[in-house]
Amino acid sequence: MLPDTELLTCDYCRKKKRVSKQTEISSLPKMLIIHLKRFVFSEKHMDFAKIDDIVEIKPTLQLPCKQENSTGTYKLYGIVHHFGTKSNGHYIAQVLDEQGG
Repeated sequence: MLPDTELLTCDYCRKKKRVSKQTEISSLPKMLIIHLKRFVFSEKHMDFAKIDDIVEIKPTLQLPCKQENSTGTYKLYGIVHHFGTKSNGHYIAQVLDEQGG
């Protein structure tokens, strides 16, 4: 479920409703890049706010693909961290070396 800050207006009753969001992959890529949205728009402040929730990232991701009737296994290779606020900060990359450490 999306947070209360992302309510959508129902086309039928015109009321704001909580919704869920789903993405399906039609074919598995060789390399998978995932970008997490870490900002949310606040209608109260009419501005974006950074989401500081902790995200647990596992070293392996299994991703089903219905059209190919298979599952892809992806190993974590690198992460880019942002430290700071929505308007400034630093990016730090962590990448595995050739030996996987």
